[in-house]
Amino acid sequence: MDNSREEEIDQWILQEGIRTHRRRRIIPSSTNQISHTPVGTGLDAMEKVAFYFGDRPELPIVEMGQIKEHEVTLSFGEDVHLDEPFYPVSEEYKDHWAIAHTDALALSTGTVYGQQTAALTAIGNSMAGAKVLVNTNRWEVLGSVGLARFTTAIMVGQVMEQATEPWARNQHIWLVGYRELGPKLVSFLTPYHDESRFHLVESMEQITPGELHGTSATIYVMGSGPATIEAYDRIRSENVGLMTDTVVTEQAMFISEDEDGGATIVNAGPNGLKIWPHLVAEGDGLYAAMDITWHKRRQEAESAAEAVENLTVRNFLPAGDADKPAGSTSISVEELEAMLDRQSMIPDHESNLVENGMSGAPIPAPEPATSAPSAQEQAPRFTLALLGRPQIYSADGAIAGGKPAETVAYLHLNGSAADAITTSRALWPDEESEGPAARTRRTRTAKKIKDTLPEIFRNEVEWRIDRLDTDIEWIVATLTGSSDPQRILDACELVDAPLRACAQWADRHRSRIADELRQILWDVENQALASDQVELAEASRQASHRLQ
Repeated sequence: MDNSREEEIDQWILQEGIRTHRRRRIIPSSTNQISHTPVGTGLDAMEKVAFYFGDRPELPIVEMGQIKEHEVTLSFGEDVHLDEPFYPVSEEYKDHWAIAHTDALALSTGTVYGQQTAALTAIGNSMAGAKVLVNTNRWEVLGSVGLARFTTAIMVGQVMEQATEPWARNQHIWLVGYRELGPKLVSFLTPYHDESRFHLVESMEQITPGELHGTSATIYVMGSGPATIEAYDRIRSENVGLMTDTVVTEQAMFISEDEDGGATIVNAGPNGLKIWPHLVAEGDGLYAAMDITWHKRRQEAESAAEAVENLTVRNFLPAGDADKPAGSTSISVEELEAMLDRQSMIPDHESNLVENGMSGAPIPAPEPATSAPSAQEQAPRFTLALLGRPQIYSADGAIAGGKPAETVAYLHLNGSAADAITTSRALWPDEESEGPAARTRRTRTAKKIKDTLPEIFRNEVEWRIDRLDTDIEWIVATLTGSSDPQRILDACELVDAPLRACAQWADRHRSRIADELRQILWDVENQALASDQVELAEASRQASHRLQ
């Protein structure tokens, strides 16, 4: 081989090594959890920091931040002192601090997120791969400018990003002028962000100051203009930010589309800040998944409405009472109303569609993007995820979170069965376990579980689930039985603190699960070090930290 060819190969190897290194430094989006793709340690570290601030409400607001490859850096609204393991980024500035991922994951914290980071959301990645965080409450107005496809994509992508960020769990998200996109986004994101914290309106004038008072909120406005900032000025309060698809005021920061597919945050420093923003447009995998989810939910809503319309009182009479004359039933009026309540079967943001007759129109099945994986490729490796926030997976890859997933986790870890009242007390300890409201909660929860796991869940007599596979079983089997380094790495990436955000019933299970996994990961780390597999050793060590 001649020298020039050897030099070309050496140069290619060098460039490929640089590209690989850069890819590893890119902090993934929080939306990766929608497809159960690993999100790495950076987002977990940021969540731990948010919990840490929850124990220290006296600390000032975090204005901006970055999640880097090995550390999280934060800029506060004023000078502040933080104890170790936090460290100042420079001696000159006392409002700029950092913490290593490993130290953040090891912090001893409570389970309440700090108000300082409630509206801190990632708006893209820097050229070095770091995730750039901006507090919408602090900067108040963030605009965007570019072609219509760009501004729409950023307004969709940014909602998805904030709604899936765990430390934004209590943030209210207002979608103004999103039209048909609004219900689609809410339906798609409710496994990751409580449905009651989404609000859909057609104009800013529909929002009142009273609705925003005392809340932390981000208002996203499509079709914005000069009147948007005037309406915002009338209703704004201390912890309310605004993001628009145009530049409604030149005094604020705005994201400007660049020719290379990236963007620049104008007014963020003297020369702006170059980023790769979160864009979700038609044809992208997430957009296609949102459309498919919406189509499925609409079909379910129509089926539920049709079933309710066909119900009569006879459907609810006890056995043997069907032939008795009207008025002889022992069912109370409250019970009957709860049983016939459409709202117990149709999500709140979809009920207006059924009431207005829109559900009667045929809905063509959306065409999935060609780049989206097939249903078979998306098939889950397990049915129930117990690590992180519980999630359940149907055979076709559909996902449910929230109380339905927590209910399945509760049943799985408590003998596979429980009566309805006991289940209510465990899942909603602060609410009444009997009466119409409790029955409505259980009806909604049971329906979502049946939609996802129709062959596994039953609630005719008691709430019961059949045997199902869990992420913990898959991880343990892989860590203890696989010789494939990539599979072991994949298993380590899935490890997270068990049963996050669950009610008190989960307390007695968390330490047991974490201890069992920690011991297995310890063995994996030792074996990896003994065979000089440094990447495996580091992955298992990081996984152990996330269990804390």
